Amino acid sequence: MSFYLLLTTLLHAAILGAATLRLTLRENISSPARLAWFIVVLTLPVAGAVLYLFLGETFLSRGLRRRHAALAPQIRQLALPGPEITPTPPAPFRYGRSINGFPPVAGNHARLWDEGETRAAMIADIDAATTAVNLAYYIWLPDRTGTAVAQALIRAAGRGVRCRAMADHLGSRALIRSPLWRQMQAAGVDLRVAMPPQTLLGLPILTRPDLRNHRKITVIDGQTAWIGSQNCADPEFSPKARFGPWIDIMLRVTGPVVNQITLIFASDWCLEGDGALTDFALPAMPQPDGITAQARATGPLERPDSASQMFCTLIEQAQDELTLSTPYFVPDVPVLHALKSAARRGVRVSLILPRRNDSRIVQAAARGNYRGLLQAGVAIFEHGPGLLHAKTLTIDGDLSFIGSTNLDMRSFDLNFENDLLLRDAALTQAIRARQGAYIAQSERVALDAVRAWSPLRRAWNNLLATLGPVL
Repeated sequence: MSFYLLLTTLLHAAILGAATLRLTLRENISSPARLAWFIVVLTLPVAGAVLYLFLGETFLSRGLRRRHAALAPQIRQLALPGPEITPTPPAPFRYGRSINGFPPVAGNHARLWDEGETRAAMIADIDAATTAVNLAYYIWLPDRTGTAVAQALIRAAGRGVRCRAMADHLGSRALIRSPLWRQMQAAGVDLRVAMPPQTLLGLPILTRPDLRNHRKITVIDGQTAWIGSQNCADPEFSPKARFGPWIDIMLRVTGPVVNQITLIFASDWCLEGDGALTDFALPAMPQPDGITAQARATGPLERPDSASQMFCTLIEQAQDELTLSTPYFVPDVPVLHALKSAARRGVRVSLILPRRNDSRIVQAAARGNYRGLLQAGVAIFEHGPGLLHAKTLTIDGDLSFIGSTNLDMRSFDLNFENDLLLRDAALTQAIRARQGAYIAQSERVALDAVRAWSPLRRAWNNLLATLGPVL
């Protein structure tokens, strides 16, 4: 054996050994995720170790962690209890409070808007703003919708309204590089980029490069918030137009829960630059005949598994019916088992997914779970045309959960997400009716059809489902 071959062999063994040892010693990782990474590292000897180095762990710069550690107790202190909720709120509210310290608060109003009217109504709210507009989006494009929102911010800043806007470095890169971004800045809109690369010697290695701020937040005057799945972009979504239109869902919310949403935005704002949480007013007060609501924020700086455990708590709450829509379905094992368990105990569980997904790998991984879900009694519907991007969950005609979180490991572990949990029969029925419209445009997946898939297709789907924790 030549010297160079021996050296290469020893180096290869050292890389494999280091990656394997790190995986073995690592805590806060599920057994399926650990196994999935073992498969990647061992089947792609050098490339697998490199992938694990950059994408295997949720590492962030010390600066981000330090700032978050300082902000978290302040948020909990500012998230003062609202009007007392009686009787004791359901378990999902109690679990949700353990994540950010936000209590369930009464006295809120929420309206589900028709998809075609949402953006015009939001712009009208910005045009009526008198004190402050705070806006954050994962994807903000310089298209018709993105330009209209930017121009509304420019108008608001021109009449003296304090306007803050934040866009994710990756998802909104087209806007950040465009003249429109500079026009907003010149007009007095305070701009920040979320999750920019944290570099060392010019290399983006201090923070994992695919950690993203996936939130979608608009707050006007501290009194009105828009929350849901819609990015600041046209439904046709030009970067992936062949999958369009994107089908989204949005709520307009008023009441004290808006203070919690403001705190989520404020924490992101302060995480990315100067400022203090006390710079943000929290004026929203309870309203008569309001409903119970609670905001929720998860991300790689929060407690591990909090998003997954929140979904498990929600699913376990269901007694009669649970309907769920998500564009990306690659859940962890606990959520998958919770769905099966709910169906087996007699809950009518319906899962609505896109028929065509913009990620063929994610779609195959989702279909790798179909057989087990169908055998447990879960009804699966594949929606078309367009890409169903709405993230919704309704429970027993009473509870609704809506926001930015997908049912996949990226949303669970890597993305900064924001959602809203609400308890109200009328609103839940409205969202359930929207889900019913999605189902009416869907094709129900039959167990016999899944069983008839070719061995090659089943093998591919099952392999990607096994690798779901690393997707």
